[in-house]
Amino acid sequence: MSDGDRLLPASWIEVELHELTEVSYGKALAAASRSSAGRVPVIGSSGPVGFHSHALVDGPCLVVGRKGAAGSVHLVREPSWPIDTAYFIRPPKDIDLAYLSGLLSTLRLWQLDKSTAIPSLSRDDLYRVHVAVAPRAEQTRIVAKLEELLSDLDAGVAELKTAQKKLAQYRQSLLKAAVEGALTAEWRAEHAPLSPCGRGAGGEGAHTPATLDDVWLQARARELRKQQTAEEHALWQQLRAKRFSGWKFRRQQPLGRFIVDFVCFAQRLIVELDGGQHAQAAEYDKHRDDWLKQQGFRVLRFWNNEWSMQQETVLEAIWQALQRKPPLPNPSPARGEGLENADASAPLSPHGSRAGGEGEACETGAQLLERILSERRARWEAKQLAKFKEQGKTPPKDWQKKYPEPEQPDTTDCPELPEGWTWSSIGQCFQVAVGATPSRKQPSYWGGSIKWTPKSRQE
Repeated sequence: MSDGDRLLPASWIEVELHELTEVSYGKALAAASRSSAGRVPVIGSSGPVGFHSHALVDGPCLVVGRKGAAGSVHLVREPSWPIDTAYFIRPPKDIDLAYLSGLLSTLRLWQLDKSTAIPSLSRDDLYRVHVAVAPRAEQTRIVAKLEELLSDLDAGVAELKTAQKKLAQYRQSLLKAAVEGALTAEWRAEHAPLSPCGRGAGGEGAHTPATLDDVWLQARARELRKQQTAEEHALWQQLRAKRFSGWKFRRQQPLGRFIVDFVCFAQRLIVELDGGQHAQAAEYDKHRDDWLKQQGFRVLRFWNNEWSMQQETVLEAIWQALQRKPPLPNPSPARGEGLENADASAPLSPHGSRAGGEGEACETGAQLLERILSERRARWEAKQLAKFKEQGKTPPKDWQKKYPEPEQPDTTDCPELPEGWTWSSIGQCFQVAVGATPSRKQPSYWGGSIKWTPKSRQE
C-alpha cells in the first residue's frame, strides 16, 4: 500500500502499521444480550449498532470494519464495545488518535478486500499498510487545523443536505405532476381535440362552441342526459366512473353532427341502446354508423329489450369488444365537427382530434400498453420455440398457455387520469430482475471499465 516514491517532510517517517500499533479483534455481543438501558455504544463495522451497560474498551479508540463495511474507520472518543465484525486500535500515547483516524481514512482500506462474498479485511493485510508518521507536536497542529477546516466544511455539508432534501421533495412533486398529467395540462389545453372528448370545443364542458350547430348539439346532449331511458340509466350505472373493468365511458356525447349514447375514447368503442323507433330509421343509422367507422370507431348496437332480458350477454359483448385493439380511423370526406379551421378530410385521432399531416391516429395509453404486452408475448413465444428447436422437441399441446401473464393493477383508489391515459402495473410495462455480485472466480467480470461496487463504496 506504499506510495513508492512519495516524498515526506523532514522528520517524518513511513512504517507499516504493525510497527506502530496493535490491532485487536472485537468481541461478539448478540442483540439479545445487550442492555438497552446502558449508555455504552456498541460499534460494528458500519458504526454504532446499539448500547450496552459496560464497555469492552475502557477509553477512546479507533474501530475499523472487518466484515461488511470492511475498511471503514470510526473514531470513538468514549468507552465502547466493538463487536466481532470490527477491529479496534488503541495506539501508543505518542500517536494522536484523531491523526491516525484521518490517516487511515485516506488509505482506501476497502481495496484490500479479497473475499468472494461478504466484503472482508484481514488483519495481516491491515498490518502491512504503510502509514506516514509525523512528529507528535506536528500531529497536534495537523488535527487542530483539520478540525478548523472540517467544521466549516461540515457547515457547508449541512446546508447542501438541506438543499438536497428540498430538491428531492421538488423532484418528487415534479414526478407526481408528470405522471398524473399536470405537467402537460397546459399543452393539452392549447391543443384541445377537435372532437368532443370533454375538453375541446364541441364537447361536454367546452367553453367556446365553434358553430351554432355545436351549441345546439351540446344543449341537446345535456337534454338527453336528463331524459335518458330506464335502459340507458341501468347501463350507465354499469359503465360510469370506470366501474366496467377500469374503462372510462362518456354518455350522450356529441361526435361530429351526431350524439352517441355511450363512448369509450380509449378503445374507440361506441355502445348504442335502441328503442322501437330505430326500426324505422335503419337507413339513417347506417349512414351514421358508416361515418363513425370512418373516424375509427366501432359501434355496438343493442335493442332495449335485449338489455332488459339479457343484461349479462350484453355486458359480455361490450367487455369482449374492449379487449380488441381499436381500429385506426380512415380518411373521411365528411365535414365532421364543422370547426372553421379543421381539415374536413382528416380523420379523428383517438382523442377525437384531427390527425396530423399524413392522417395518422395518435396512440392512446391503452393502445400503447396493449402493444407492449403483445410484443412481450411474441418475444416469449419466439424464445420458447427456439428452445424447443434447440432441444429437438416438438412444441407440446397448449404450450402458449404457460405464458406468465403480468399482473394487472388494482385501480380502485387511483385518481382519474387525463383522457387517453391508462393505469399499468410495473410488471406489465417492465421486466424486474434481481442484481448479482460478480464472482471473483470469473476473470471476465473484472478489469473492465464498468463499475459494480456497492453504493457505500463508490467514490
